[in-house]
Amino acid sequence: MEFQSIQIIGKDEVDNVNNTITVVNNYNDVLRYSLKGEVTGYEKDYTIQFEDEEIVQHKFSFKDGEKDKTFNLSVSQNDYNTITDFAVVIYNKKGKIVSSNGFSYKDMSISLTNSNKEDDNEFLLTFIPAFVDEVKKINVFVNELTTVKEPASFKVTNKSSSNIVMYPAIPESLTLDIDFSNNTFDENVSPLGKIYFEKQNSGKVEYELPIYINF
Repeated sequence: MEFQSIQIIGKDEVDNVNNTITVVNNYNDVLRYSLKGEVTGYEKDYTIQFEDEEIVQHKFSFKDGEKDKTFNLSVSQNDYNTITDFAVVIYNKKGKIVSSNGFSYKDMSISLTNSNKEDDNEFLLTFIPAFVDEVKKINVFVNELTTVKEPASFKVTNKSSSNIVMYPAIPESLTLDIDFSNNTFDENVSPLGKIYFEKQNSGKVEYELPIYINF
């Protein structure tokens, strides 16, 4: 069965020199949409290592304007085979568990929403594995995804129009009018955005495409 969707062809990253992406309609029907875009947040990747430790903790906090964080976690198949149980919890600074989950396989995710309380903005992402034998060295690969409370909108056009007609299997170029001078992100993160395909008669978002934005 053919997978039906709107997909990006080639690169999914834009910058101030190359601010276009190419998309294709894999549906069998002609599609008509209005186009919009938003800068939605950022992600960063890093590795947390266990070296003869039973518990490892990673400190984090929310910055002004951040809505929530999702930590997408994974371990290698070999490392997963050395573990009988692997709990992951988030503690606030008072030691209270505010979110919890565990590895049922070699990848999982855990999320937390910003409470907007100045006295409750210090957290510990805590890893508590149980090993088959003695404690071993393992790596946990982390993809930290942060969304913002007020996404910055940008204009998306196809052939100078914010409306698009997409015929099956015909590539179309989208131009993203992003203000690349307005960069509020740290250097060690990858800013993220989304392109929304809205039904022209209702304004309902029928499809969205994630993109990377290189400010």
